[in-house]
Amino acid sequence: MTELHTVTAPTWEPIDLPAARQQLRLPADYTGEDVVLQRCIQAARRQVEKWTWRRLPECVLGLALPAFPVGGVRLETAPVGDVEDVTYRVDGGAEPAVASPADYELRGGEAQPVLVWTGATPPLAVVRQPFEARFRAGYADAATLATHEPDLVNACYLLMTHFFQTRGEQQVGTIVSPNALTAKDICADRRLVAYGDGR
Repeated sequence: MTELHTVTAPTWEPIDLPAARQQLRLPADYTGEDVVLQRCIQAARRQVEKWTWRRLPECVLGLALPAFPVGGVRLETAPVGDVEDVTYRVDGGAEPAVASPADYELRGGEAQPVLVWTGATPPLAVVRQPFEARFRAGYADAATLATHEPDLVNACYLLMTHFFQTRGEQQVGTIVSPNALTAKDICADRRLVAYGDGR
């Protein structure tokens, strides 16, 4: 079983506060809802990432495996920029061994990034030990994201608007806003289908 976790969180969001205020038709100098707005922006971005299996702002992720992946392992997100390091245990040692970058490479492109072990086949004592790869995923800045994934940025705007407008109490049986439904449809078109329907 693989476990994908965040090592270093994103340092920016697809929507900044001035753009969020403009989208919501709030006065440009109004800061009374900034905390709520920031939460809505983060929630929108996370939901888009969950629906698409993609990362928007750049972050560092770790993929932990219970055993060494002989051959290759899908990194379960895209886009992947580079692999920071690969570590594995040797005979249950306390400190993990760090693999040489010459022993692995990133293949598969944006659609299905795969980390492939190209070095010598490790001994059985290593194969049965935990393994972790840390890698950069997402886009370096908002301009690059907007160029490559304009539809997903739009989905973030739609969801942020939905979350902000429905931030009060919700009543059971109320209809989901068209913004949320449209955002989900947009994300369905950009979903990394190779990774199944688990998210």
